[in-house]
Amino acid sequence: MAPGLERTHRGHRGLLALVILSYSLAAALITVETYRSLGVDRPVLTVADDYVGGALLAWAAWLTPRPGERSRRIVVAVWGVICGVSLCNFSVKLLMPDRMTPGNLTPLLLQLLVGAAFLFSLAALVASVSLPVARTDPEPY
Repeated sequence: MAPGLERTHRGHRGLLALVILSYSLAAALITVETYRSLGVDRPVLTVADDYVGGALLAWAAWLTPRPGERSRRIVVAVWGVICGVSLCNFSVKLLMPDRMTPGNLTPLLLQLLVGAAFLFSLAALVASVSLPVARTDPEPY
């Protein structure tokens, strides 16, 4: 790992992967939801929830390499919320496909994307709980 990244993420590659996953899923949520809703008469709150989720994930990505338990607790909470919401969305789309509003996406693609988001968020939740918390003291050389 490059020396700059090593210092930023306190020497743990898992933290860097979690940061990348957080920013990637945040961007994907906002981009896909925007495309899905363009020109389609969908209620504002059904679009806004993904924007809020994207903002929370960006905040979690920013907090992930920060030292201390408080930052990690917020990161775990954000991933817990994202995991729960994506599981609910996946379940509703799977169990009640007639209520799905895919917008500009095909129903199958929407279901695959929501399922992938759930799997990624579940993996990130486990990682955010199990990865070491960044230290506040500098590591002796």
